[in-house]
This record gives sequence, structure tokens and C-alpha cells, in this order.
Amino acid sequence: MTNERLRSALLAQGMTVRDLAEAIDVNAKTVERWITQGKVPYRRHQYATASVLAVDVTTLWDDGRSVDSATDLSKAEIVTVYPHRHMVPNALWRELYARARNQLDVLVYSGLWLSEDPLFHNLLKAKVESNAQVRIMLGDPGCDAVRQRGIDEGHR
Repeated sequence: MTNERLRSALLAQGMTVRDLAEAIDVNAKTVERWITQGKVPYRRHQYATASVLAVDVTTLWDDGRSVDSATDLSKAEIVTVYPHRHMVPNALWRELYARARNQLDVLVYSGLWLSEDPLFHNLLKAKVESNAQVRIMLGDPGCDAVRQRGIDEGHR
């Protein structure tokens, strides 16, 4: 059975089978099998394909999960999604970092919001005193990507 929904989504984006294959890092013959033979790709490839084609994954493939499997999703680790970093309560960041036992890693373009939090400073001090490895990696303020991030967040 062919997957005409996938073929249509490719055409709508003006993409070829090869374009999609390169975009999601799979063999073009694999993508061709998804279309001509109705093969269902691994879930990670389903989501990558949907993202590239700017459609919902269920537009391209039926959700084959059982009711029990779908119900298990309600027990997933993701409880809340915050659309922007500034919407995450500071107390939540501290709570997450406080859970670290052996190491605490922070990777941010610019961590002003952390550097301005005295409770976060105390938490870092306590982690170091308990022999946890603490690594803080900040973006180079002269870097174009960091500068653009500042603009996107309204800081510049």
C-alpha cells in the first residue's frame, strides 16, 4: 500500500525523495520504500520527516500505538512545557539543580538570570563543598549566534 499522504506532503514542499532523505540523514531508497511500499519508519524518522515537511506526524502515518501505550504517555516525565526560558519559575531551576548529586552542568548563551540569583550562588557553593563537579559554560558575547539570541529575547 502506498503512502500518498507522504508523497503529497513532499510535493507541497517542492521537495524530492532525495531532498527529504538528505534532510533527515537516511538513504533515499528508504524514503522511497516509505512511499511506494507503505513501510513505516522508526518513530524518530517519522518525527524528523514531519518536522521537515511542516506537518503533523499523524498526517503522514497513523498512530499505531495501542490504547495501553497511549495511556502510558500520561505517565511521561514531561509535566509542563514552557515556551520561553523566562517563563520558567526561578525556584524550579534551583529545585532541578539541587537534585544534582555528582555533577551539575549549565550550558547557556548568556546566564544573567542565574548570575543575578543569590540563592543559586549558595546552591553552587554547597555543591562544590559536597565535592560535586560544577561546570558552567557560557556563550561568547561576541559570537553572532549569542548576539542574535539576545535580540530574539529582547535584551538588545
